Amino acid sequence: MTLSRPSQPGVRFGFKEWASVCEALGSGRQIFILRRGGIQENGGEFVPSHSDFLLLPTYWDQQVSSIKPADRVFLARAHASQPPAPSIPICFHAVVTDSFRIQSLATLERVRDFHIWSDEVITERYHRWRCDRIFGLIVRVYQLQEPIIMEANADYAGCRSWISLPEAVVTVSETPILSDPAFERQRQELHARLADAEIWRPRPPVDFFSDRPNDVD
Repeated sequence: MTLSRPSQPGVRFGFKEWASVCEALGSGRQIFILRRGGIQENGGEFVPSHSDFLLLPTYWDQQVSSIKPADRVFLARAHASQPPAPSIPICFHAVVTDSFRIQSLATLERVRDFHIWSDEVITERYHRWRCDRIFGLIVRVYQLQEPIIMEANADYAGCRSWISLPEAVVTVSETPILSDPAFERQRQELHARLADAEIWRPRPPVDFFSDRPNDVD
């Protein structure tokens, strides 16, 4: 495959998300991901460690009651396009433009129209493990020229968000789901509604050897 962005060596990570939400992201219905994390996350909590990833659809846990009634068409689409196990269809590439740590249910209420999850799902994620916070990611989503079929493995089955891909995937001729103006309108509106949320910037890794003499050739 040919690289579409010369500055990127290829996409090396996948992000597990409900197949219905992948459908919503891939249709332009939402550009926003809310994540608390699973029990197998590193450190016990989700962290937006990667800003460039493929969307890996999952088909368990998502229930009809977990999706707003008006958006259940995306659940139906996900089930209709589900391939036989253990195949996983990968159709979308996401790039994070903004990350937030949200620590208020009032803030989550203000962004309610920007996603398909039910109120009950968001409230449970926010209060999970008695830690009242959740991460919000604004993502620019692109459709791959051709779907990639990946075989599920043990990592895919675990309760974690991030999956290291077997090899870097170089995207070619991918198409943005939303036009630049349409995406920017939604992004600015989300920024306005998330004004009291903490903008999340990943901390750089600590170099424990920076002050030591270089004794390795």
